[in-house]
Amino acid sequence: MTRTPSHQRPIHGAALGLATLVELVAACTTTAPLPGTPTQAPAPASTPATVDGALHAAPERDADANVDASAAAVPPASHLLRDGFEQRHRERALLLADRRYVLPRAVVANEPGRTRLVYDDASVRVLVWAAAAALWETPLAVTALTRHPAKPSAKERVFVGPGAFAERKFEKNGFVRVSAHDRTFGVEGYLPAAALGRVYLPAEVPDVPGADRWVLSRDATMLERPGGAALGKLLDASGPQVQVTELSKGAAWFVEIAYRSPTLSVRGFVPKSALSPPKAASWSGTFGSIGRSNPPEEQLTFASGTCLYAEPWGEVVGVLRLPRTANVHIESGARAAWRELDLPWAAAQVWVPREGASTTPPPEDAQRKPLSLADGFRCATAARPRAD
Repeated sequence: MTRTPSHQRPIHGAALGLATLVELVAACTTTAPLPGTPTQAPAPASTPATVDGALHAAPERDADANVDASAAAVPPASHLLRDGFEQRHRERALLLADRRYVLPRAVVANEPGRTRLVYDDASVRVLVWAAAAALWETPLAVTALTRHPAKPSAKERVFVGPGAFAERKFEKNGFVRVSAHDRTFGVEGYLPAAALGRVYLPAEVPDVPGADRWVLSRDATMLERPGGAALGKLLDASGPQVQVTELSKGAAWFVEIAYRSPTLSVRGFVPKSALSPPKAASWSGTFGSIGRSNPPEEQLTFASGTCLYAEPWGEVVGVLRLPRTANVHIESGARAAWRELDLPWAAAQVWVPREGASTTPPPEDAQRKPLSLADGFRCATAARPRAD
């Protein structure tokens, strides 16, 4: 829009008197504000920023390199990641990956097309952005799974709760055909389309009281009734012993049982031959990790309490709770003072300052007690180098 120069704008209303004109000229030559104009307070050293509606202090930027770069500033992440986030942020989401290794993650922010989660374990706590397409769909409430695309009856035998994995097949008459499962048992049927979402509040399916506990044979299929339609069966990835509850005693060849987990409840019939007494369980295994070779590299140990950045000089997104030793690429140029850490299990790549890292592995006792984040944490804001 083109602005008309002030000397060409017409003056509306009555003509100005001499006294009024003198007052206006005086007002233009003084530094005091005009009457009724709000005064502006000096800018604070740290400008508040909002995250999820909560007020946080934004990190100070050392634009002129005249301020001590080591002066600590509390970033928003220190509030989002401090102990107790599970209670403050009750919504959960499931990263789209192999269900055997997926745990519900606390949701701290929702934006169109993406969700921000907290990844947390004994060694690290970090904020991760995930696209909507990278999250499992799940029921938003405990919902009956029906055999047909219609409202459930009072006799439904399968209930799926928030946190169950739902794989969409197709939609019909406002219902979605899904394959739903936890880590052990799988079922198929219809859920209302409105019952599915990607961010949910945890709610367990009701318990099913019964007589005795038995181990279900891995090749058994639960039926709606003896000789009836299949309700579900154990997944190939399930362990060697999966216990079910016998709902009634009887001499018939088929027996009614219930399988229940926090997210899935199934009542059905199996042959008595599919049940066996529980045995003492034992398990052993190894965990592997997938790394990447990106020479030139060095092995460094980053201390407990090391802050994690989304990018060099960027947002603080996490903190190490235990010392971490890793082979990292030796950066050059503008990023020479930074190292990138790959956290594949958290679906995150983060950056840490090279300064302060050690070439000596930590003592063994340093790996035993994770850092408490009850009071949050503080991170120094590194100064971006000035261009010559």
